[in-house]
Amino acid sequence: MLFIISITLILVIVVQTILHGRERKDLYNRIMARDLTEYEETIEKSETTGRAHNVLVAGRKRILEHAELLKGGG
Repeated sequence: MLFIISITLILVIVVQTILHGRERKDLYNRIMARDLTEYEETIEKSETTGRAHNVLVAGRKRILEHAELLKGGG
């Protein structure tokens, strides 16, 4: 009986960890999107391609490009 309870609790923890990971990824994408339109495009792209477009990488690239422009004086 104790074995069944232990296995059930482990399964619950694993499922909860997976769901929280997905929610965190979605939250990061929402935070990094410029506006609602960009976020919705990201969601549509992830649904059509089967993999999520990483808005974090795009945001980081945009920030680095802006920093380079500021360093260069332009």
